[in-house]
Amino acid sequence: MILFIQFYLIFSTLGEISSTVICASDSCVLHQMMGVDFLNFLDKFPEEKALLKSMCLKRLFKKAVKAHSFKNRRGFSKQDMTKAFEEFDIDKSGDLSLDEIGKLMHAMDPKISERDIAMLLKYIDVDEDGKLNFEDFKRIFRCF
Repeated sequence: MILFIQFYLIFSTLGEISSTVICASDSCVLHQMMGVDFLNFLDKFPEEKALLKSMCLKRLFKKAVKAHSFKNRRGFSKQDMTKAFEEFDIDKSGDLSLDEIGKLMHAMDPKISERDIAMLLKYIDVDEDGKLNFEDFKRIFRCF
């Protein structure tokens, strides 16, 4: 399964098949799969497909936060990430709502669907209260 996930992430991020996946054991065999075949394969396993999509959305969220920080001439220190969270928290509630996360995600990818944003929030909302609090945000970046 690790090889499968690694291949999917390479496939989805680069938009192409990669043969640079490294096997973790001597008995590992790597089979090349065309993109359409891989997507058909995923359709047979909806839970795994949803998990992989959530992982990719989380990665896009992290990229959006980092792009915002970079655009504002900041880095990725604890202070920079705290400042970014505070800027995304438009209503100053101490949490990022679905709407606030949506604004951030649309800045990164204007075509991202509301359904995908809701899926992302569900995946990253550890305490399942429908918003992203600062503790959840810190866990995503593992920098605190």
